[in-house]
Amino acid sequence: MLNHFTSPEVEDGPTDYLCDVYLVLTPLTSETWRDLSRSNLPISTRRQAGRQIVDAVDYVHSKGIMHRDIKPTNILFSRETQRSYLTDFGCATPGETSVDHMIGSRSFLAPEIVLLKSENPASADGPIPYDRSVDVWSLGLCFYYLFIRAQCDWDLISREVHKKIQTEIREQKQHKLLGSMLSWEAASRPKVKDILADELWVIRMSVSAEQIIFRGFGSRSACTFVKLDIVGYTGIFCASSSALLMLLEEYAERYNCC
Repeated sequence: MLNHFTSPEVEDGPTDYLCDVYLVLTPLTSETWRDLSRSNLPISTRRQAGRQIVDAVDYVHSKGIMHRDIKPTNILFSRETQRSYLTDFGCATPGETSVDHMIGSRSFLAPEIVLLKSENPASADGPIPYDRSVDVWSLGLCFYYLFIRAQCDWDLISREVHKKIQTEIREQKQHKLLGSMLSWEAASRPKVKDILADELWVIRMSVSAEQIIFRGFGSRSACTFVKLDIVGYTGIFCASSSALLMLLEEYAERYNCC
C-alpha cells in the first residue's frame, strides 16, 4: 500500500494529511484450480502448480498463520505464466491451534473441525483445539480434485465418504502422498516440509536408449538419449554424458530437486 501525502495551502497554513490511498496489487487471473482440473493441461503442469501451493502453505505456516480455507476456487492459476496463487485469507488466524469452527468451506473442513462443529466435544479444559494440519487436509482434497479429477460434492466429511476417497486414491496407485495427507487422524498427516520433500516433485529420468551413434562434422560420436520428466517440464535430450550431467544439475537447482 502506498500512502500519498500532499501539503495544500490553507488559511491556517500548510497541513500534511492523507489525501489518497492506493492499493497496489499484482495482476492475477480469473482462472482457478477448478479450471486447471477440467483442462487438458499435462500432469507436469499440475505437479508444478501443486508444488507451488505447497511452498505457499509452508511460507504461510512459517509466519505462524493457519489459512483454514484452502480449496480449488481459492487457488488462482495463470496459463500464461504457469503460476498458482493462494488467495482469500478471510478465515486465516494466527497461532498454532484454534477452537473456532465457524469458518471455512464445509466440504473441505478437516474431520476435527467437523467434530467441533457437529458435536462440540469438550474436555475438562474446554473444546479440543485443532492445529495447522487442517490445512494439510484441505490441501490434500485439492490434490484429490486436481490429480484424480474427483468432485468434492459432499457436505461435511464423514467416515463413509472418507473410505470412498481413500479407495479411489489406492486405485490410482500413483498418488500415495494424498492418502497420508487425508488421514482421518490429524497426527498421522505429514508436515508441510515433508510434503515438499515427497518424490512426487522430484526429477524422474528414464533412459530410452542406452546409446545412439550419429555423425557430426565428419566425426563419429556417441550420446545418450534421455527423457526427463521434471516438475513443469518434459523434454527429450540427446547429449554426451558430461552435457547430460550439466543439464541435470541445472534443472535440479532450478526446481530444488535432488
